[in-house]
Amino acid sequence: MGQEILVREQTVGGRKVIDGLIARGVPVTAAFWMKRDDAPRWYLYIVTSLVETDGPFEAYRAVREVIGECQWGNPSEFVSPSDIKLLEPTHTLATWAVGVPGKYNGTVDAWVHGDWVRDGAVTGTYVYALTPRPAPQPAGS
Repeated sequence: MGQEILVREQTVGGRKVIDGLIARGVPVTAAFWMKRDDAPRWYLYIVTSLVETDGPFEAYRAVREVIGECQWGNPSEFVSPSDIKLLEPTHTLATWAVGVPGKYNGTVDAWVHGDWVRDGAVTGTYVYALTPRPAPQPAGS
């Protein structure tokens, strides 16, 4: 069995889902693709308090609605609801992921290759920066 890889189009698709959730007012405190050594594939984990406040059914409904509204420029960008795992902010993986962007200035998405999280080895993680990105400055400023 070959090792599945995370491709750029998946990270672009994940960003579309995350941005869509945020645009709807869904509180997203962290988001990341992760491939655990004991898992058959990569999953997009989204940390949101909506799981606690409104329950998992409502949280996943918001995800499905956003996926339906996304403009998928490339079929390889498509993110299926089965690719997504929603986490409460207190989950061990959530607390780990929230700290990752700070290690990388918090303004750029970051790859973390190999790690040990929650009693399991991780092949790789792609963590999205969720902080507002600085606006481009006009030339000569």
